[in-house]
Amino acid sequence: MREPCLSTPSQRSRSMRASVVDPAMNENGEDEPKLLHLLESMIAGSNFMYAFTSLRQAIFSNADLPDDSPDKFNIQRSDLILTQSSQAFREQNLDIHRYLQNEVTGDAIRLFIDLNREFILSIPNSKVNTLDGDIDNFIDVLDKLKGMNFGIKEFDDEFSNKELVYSITVNRTNKRITVFFRGSVLHNKDWPTNLCAFFKNIPPPCKIEEKSTGQQIRVHRGFYSYMNASLLEQNCCLPLPFFRKIQTCIQSEDYSNTTTKFAEIVNNLKEILSEHRDYKVYCTGHSLGGALAQLLAFQLAGEGSLEGFKTASPITAITFASPKVGNGGFRKAYQRLEKEGLIRHIQISNAGDIVPVLPSGFGYTQTGININLSQEDMEISYGNVKTMQQNLGYALKHQKGLLD
Repeated sequence: MREPCLSTPSQRSRSMRASVVDPAMNENGEDEPKLLHLLESMIAGSNFMYAFTSLRQAIFSNADLPDDSPDKFNIQRSDLILTQSSQAFREQNLDIHRYLQNEVTGDAIRLFIDLNREFILSIPNSKVNTLDGDIDNFIDVLDKLKGMNFGIKEFDDEFSNKELVYSITVNRTNKRITVFFRGSVLHNKDWPTNLCAFFKNIPPPCKIEEKSTGQQIRVHRGFYSYMNASLLEQNCCLPLPFFRKIQTCIQSEDYSNTTTKFAEIVNNLKEILSEHRDYKVYCTGHSLGGALAQLLAFQLAGEGSLEGFKTASPITAITFASPKVGNGGFRKAYQRLEKEGLIRHIQISNAGDIVPVLPSGFGYTQTGININLSQEDMEISYGNVKTMQQNLGYALKHQKGLLD
């Protein structure tokens, strides 16, 4: 894909406005969702991941309190959002791969909020992230999603302190199936994963293996392990000092067990696509979640994991403030998948944010079309042309302006 030839900021802004206002036409002459609407729905879902995970974990923690504890709440209708199946149920129904036994709807979440406002306001801010004890903010995000007739088909936070957290939703208004990944939070395995920035060599995707340039594909070892290491290996980790956790992440990779998050997600997507065969597949997330979304899209497209469902191609990744995932070989493989019509990637970044330029150096590079937003303008380019120095300079300049 060629880099857009936009020579001035005003030209870039006009081009962006045109793409937002005018719906794109697909090959059948039908309107595709407007870009702005698409991005708003994806960022709303990415924000929702933080808040909904925190809410569910607070309910679990409340249930663990002794009945006579003064801190325990009498939560009403927790079954509205805690619909997960038991381990026994999953062992008896081996064809069911989802953690959730029943779909969670926007109406169910709203009813739960109305019934348990006092409990929600009591959740410590340190545990709630974007929810911040502010029900109105949570409801605003929820209403944006409800307007799309969405339902949560899967929400896997069973081991949220040791494994990545993801959800799969259906958007019946726009016929989309979206895999959302939660971004980094403290006090779990997310940050050791972020810091495992050594490269992992991987083979060329089978869909483009014959057209491979021969350049070695290298990806961020931590992100790849989070998605592809055996769940048994991840769940058996013992508490370790921080730097030993990093060492464990680097050294202990058991890929012989096919029970990985990637395998789980593929199985779940196939089940959901069998119910919604004309739906398209999207992957999205913020920060760490964006990196995982970018990697998932690459693996789904490169391995042809959803080949039996014709509308599942191309896989579309939309990422927000995502760090870099791989080297130049990874980017070239991504470009080849794009040229074959198997994948699309839009990354959104803010000027002054250093996360999208991390890891810095060591051959890491970004993929896809980047929409870089600043206070004055927005710039569209292929890949991330901003450097660490440029982003730090912008941040310091505008921080100084705020302090004047």
